Amino acid sequence: ESAETQLDTFQAEVEKREQKLDVLQERVAELKEQAKLQETPIQMQVLESELRKKMFHVQEVYNQAKHTL
Repeated sequence: ESAETQLDTFQAEVEKREQKLDVLQERVAELKEQAKLQETPIQMQVLESELRKKMFHVQEVYNQAKHTL
């Protein structure tokens, strides 16, 4: 399997995980609404922030690898 094919597969997996993160964010918003909370609990905010940072880093690594080929 070529490096380019592996990168394409990797990118597809990243996109799936980004979609799952978006779904998670929607569910958190629904739970917040159901619980009648003004703000998202701090643990959820931290978790979401950490996940977004990781996804951003993964995308940067992918872009660097893609440009290297």
